[in-house]
Amino acid sequence: MFNNSSDWDVIESPMVGGFKTKLYFIHRNATGVQLASIVKGQIRLKEIKDDGIEHPPTLELNYDLWRRLKEVMVNTKVREKSEVEAELGATKYHLEDLRKLVFKNNHDSISGTDTP
Repeated sequence: MFNNSSDWDVIESPMVGGFKTKLYFIHRNATGVQLASIVKGQIRLKEIKDDGIEHPPTLELNYDLWRRLKEVMVNTKVREKSEVEAELGATKYHLEDLRKLVFKNNHDSISGTDTP
C-alpha cells in the first residue's frame, strides 16, 4: 500500500495554551495528497485538497510525550543489512566451533580417552 517512506511527511502543530501537539501524517503520491487517520488501530488515508479547510489531526499527543518520542527516534540507530549479516555470519562460525568442541569431548568420553 505504501511504497516509499520518503512520500510521508509529519507536520507538528503545538496547541496554543495547551500541553498537546497536533500531528498530521501526510502521504504524497502521483494521485495527490492524503491525510492519515487512525481508525480502530488501522491507518486510513483520505485525499485532501488545499481548500483552506482545517482537517482533524492524525493524532494528538501530550507535548512531553511527543518530545520524548522524537528523542528516542532520532537517537535510535537503524542497523544496516550488511552489519546484521556480518554479525549473523560470525555467530554461525562461533556455533560451528562450539559444536566441534562439544562433539570432540563427547567422542573422547565415549572412547575412554578423556583425562580426569
